[in-house]
Amino acid sequence: MKYAELMLITALWCCQSPSKMIPMADVGDAEATSDVTPRMMDGHIQPAMCEPATGTTCTPGAYFPAFSLVDCNGAPWNLQELLRLHDRALLYFMASWFNPINSDPVATLRDWHTDFGDTIRFVVVLREEEGGSEPSSIELCQAWSRSNNANFLVLIDPADQVTSKCLDQGIPTAVAIDCDGSVYYQSELLPAATAGAPPI
Repeated sequence: MKYAELMLITALWCCQSPSKMIPMADVGDAEATSDVTPRMMDGHIQPAMCEPATGTTCTPGAYFPAFSLVDCNGAPWNLQELLRLHDRALLYFMASWFNPINSDPVATLRDWHTDFGDTIRFVVVLREEEGGSEPSSIELCQAWSRSNNANFLVLIDPADQVTSKCLDQGIPTAVAIDCDGSVYYQSELLPAATAGAPPI
């Protein structure tokens, strides 16, 4: 056997032998390990880095309750889907009959969605129909969204899965949650915002 042929066989054997293989997984493992460490963005965990936990109340420091609600097209949403691709969310619990005199929170939500909707999910949750006597419906959701030019997500909560758990002093109530599911804001007022800066 020629020397060149012997070297070729030796090289092939080295590469195929488990004890001689280069541990390529070590590099990938190192990268994966660094990726599971939450990366912060504006003080909030980036959306790809966390799985939201669920709890039972909407008080700050607690985990947001689990839910399964539908939007105006009847498509289902849960907490995981709500926070997918967003690093936090602001939910505004209200009713179709709510019409504040001195402010227009819906217009504010429209503006915030336009400016910050890439990173913050803005959601209105409607629990009941006009007057509070009937639970909300997909038809109400569609009509309300049209009349208010909603450019944000609108969900209905006719069975009161989460609305009562989240109300501060009644309707309306704003609740902000981080992408790990933790609540960090709850108030009957929308959070104060500085022009050009995210509200939460």
